[in-house]
Amino acid sequence: MQTARTATVLASAIGFALSAALGAQTSSIDSLASRIDPYVAKSRVIVMTDIANEPDDQMSMVRFLVYANRYDVEGLIASTSTWMRRTVRPDVILTLLDAYALVQPNLERHEKGFPSLHYIAMPSTPDGQQYYLATWTGTSGDRFYKNAPGADFSTFTDAWVTEHIRSKGPLGKLYPFPCCIHEGDTPAFLGLVDNGLASFMSPTYGGWGGRYVWRQFYGETRPSWTQGGVSYPGNDNSRDAVEGSDGKTYTSDQATIWRWRTAFQHDFAARMDWTVKDVREGNHNPVVVVNGQAGKAPVMVDAVVGTPVLLDATGTHDPDGQTLTYNWFFYPEAGTGIPGRPVVTRGLRPVVAAGQVGAGSIPSAGAGGPPEPQTRVIVENAHEVKATVLPRVAGIAHVIVAVEDSGTPSLTSYRRVILNIKPRP
Repeated sequence: MQTARTATVLASAIGFALSAALGAQTSSIDSLASRIDPYVAKSRVIVMTDIANEPDDQMSMVRFLVYANRYDVEGLIASTSTWMRRTVRPDVILTLLDAYALVQPNLERHEKGFPSLHYIAMPSTPDGQQYYLATWTGTSGDRFYKNAPGADFSTFTDAWVTEHIRSKGPLGKLYPFPCCIHEGDTPAFLGLVDNGLASFMSPTYGGWGGRYVWRQFYGETRPSWTQGGVSYPGNDNSRDAVEGSDGKTYTSDQATIWRWRTAFQHDFAARMDWTVKDVREGNHNPVVVVNGQAGKAPVMVDAVVGTPVLLDATGTHDPDGQTLTYNWFFYPEAGTGIPGRPVVTRGLRPVVAAGQVGAGSIPSAGAGGPPEPQTRVIVENAHEVKATVLPRVAGIAHVIVAVEDSGTPSLTSYRRVILNIKPRP
């Protein structure tokens, strides 16, 4: 009996210790997740790709190479995968690098910084010491899976892609037709492009590669940056509400990417033009200045509830002398889901209950359902060079300005303004 009791106590102690250790580990991970990385012009990147597993990996690599000047590329690694367990194909990467080498001088004429990339890394050593920073992972294609109502797929038709990508020189010739999804791996690196959205500072910021939240999936041992979350209005989740091509508003995970699709496809097409065209024939991105601040880092602004804030894009210009249009918009989902960093200082307003609160159950929300959270920011003169922002709720708010030129294809540059809004005195 004593032995059994001792064993029980010991098992309980071990369980408590393990629980405490796991709790401490989770706390440490959450602390890391709450960090907002500093802005850098070039993110350090190592690519792991199961290239030749299916066509979309090669498609993604073509796009990656025409943005090579926007990264600090540390290595390209041919890897195995579920569908290619015993083979790696560095030869395919080398073929792409040969084509890149042919067009790299012309790319350099359009924009400086395109590196020589004639190197290849084989799979990592068993201890994993070499390539722990790999960022290339697979994602689903919303067109193939038909799970993105409201999305515009006009820039992903075979005809558009052939005209603007496949027909453009030696690199374009290596952009294959898909077996199923287009560029399933591309969102893993597209958010690292320094286009003014600076979404690489935090997965919650949202950008060309999508927007994500910190949460623990059922069955997982710890949280991670992923999709999902609670859909109840005002709660953290990875879904954006975006106006679709039909003018209706759609809310989905896929919308965090397709909302930018026309812009990033046009940008890709322009860079494929750079591989074959003279500088005078190509289109180049607008240069955005906000409140006198040049560059692409977020503009930080202190604000107070009820006090208007002027955002001024004077000084913004187009290197090709084209006409520019402006669109300032509040991005309400941006920044939500960072552990310990709520975007609303005083929380959401409570649900209006039709029944008695505290009666041991969730009360009715009343006629019309639960109220939407209060609008946190109002943007006025949204299509002018100068916009006015009226803060209404204390906390953190992200306002984006998208500046589009009149070239062919039209190109868009951005700046993110992050407002730290204090309560009214």
